Amino acid sequence: MKRLFLALLTFTLIGSHASSFAADEKIDPMAVAVAHDLLVAMRFKFTLEQELKTASDNAPAVLRSTAGKKLAADKTLDAATRAKRVASIEKKLPAADLALEKLFADPATTETITNETAKLYTRYFTIAEMQKIAAFYRTPEGAKTLALAPRILSESLTLGQTFMAPRTEKILEELMQPADK
Repeated sequence: MKRLFLALLTFTLIGSHASSFAADEKIDPMAVAVAHDLLVAMRFKFTLEQELKTASDNAPAVLRSTAGKKLAADKTLDAATRAKRVASIEKKLPAADLALEKLFADPATTETITNETAKLYTRYFTIAEMQKIAAFYRTPEGAKTLALAPRILSESLTLGQTFMAPRTEKILEELMQPADK
């Protein structure tokens, strides 16, 4: 779950700076306010700040890994050029790490993601639905649901992988067999 979230978050922050809504799309301010209340009930900002902290902590390793993979995949580079590029990247990484750390820690990042998420909720839920969902999350059962949802999702993904792995392996083995003549 966290890997998926971090991937989506990184894409959102780095790959796309545009709003999720077209400039001419009408957004009901009341619906956005209700969506913000729903996000409060969901403890969205708290969770987002934790995820951003995790993303910030993982960013240096992700940058190094991604850069290394790109260099390894570049077949136009000879060993000496590749080594020079690696050294150059290693020199630049501390500044890139710091830039990402600042981005993830910037309150504007949290606010922008929260505001866009509130707008996103208005796209899929009515005001009445958001109010009912927020009311549920404010109950002990709703709070428990929010607290356990990441764990349940993680465990269900593990179960899915456990179920799928031998089946996909079998398909892969069949694919790798030589064609019958």
